[in-house]
Amino acid sequence: MSELLFAVRWTIGLVFIGAAVAKIGSPRELARGIERYRLLPSSLTFSAALAILAGEMLSGLAHLFLDPIRLGAALGVAMLAIFGAAVASALRRGLVIPCQCFGRQDEMISASTLNRLALLFAGEAFLLASPPAAAAMWGGGAILTPRPLVTVAVWMAALVAGGLLVSEVSGVVELLRPCPTCGPDKSPLRMPGSAREEA
Repeated sequence: MSELLFAVRWTIGLVFIGAAVAKIGSPRELARGIERYRLLPSSLTFSAALAILAGEMLSGLAHLFLDPIRLGAALGVAMLAIFGAAVASALRRGLVIPCQCFGRQDEMISASTLNRLALLFAGEAFLLASPPAAAAMWGGGAILTPRPLVTVAVWMAALVAGGLLVSEVSGVVELLRPCPTCGPDKSPLRMPGSAREEA
């Protein structure tokens, strides 16, 4: 169990650090992205961007190096709750905007974004529910031998692969869902009166 706990805390920690590093060179771009969510006045978006970068970096470092892990996990839960609320609000309002995930501008917010946040939240809940001794840094020294380290690496690879797969489930379901407005060739049907017939 200690190998799995260690893999979860390091995977989440690296995700937070990777997200911060990807955006740290362009805080103003992140501020513009935050402004597109239409949740804060423009005067506060740059401060919010700096707060997010600091929170992501601190949370990541806490997952990697701080004991007890519950402190880092609690910070992670707070960050994920803020991200989740912002994305859910934007989706509910029909906004089509970049999610700012790892600084990317080409990925729009979607159900997959919420899936990824939910998976990270589940990982934090797992850490918070675990006995502090079991989730201790380096497993109390038991991890620092070749076999446990290999097990941790395998768990981390499985967590990343599983996370990517689950986060895209909604997209796969959407592709398989029947299209009620499509013709036999899967192209959208022309609705009466929706467009003038060509001469």
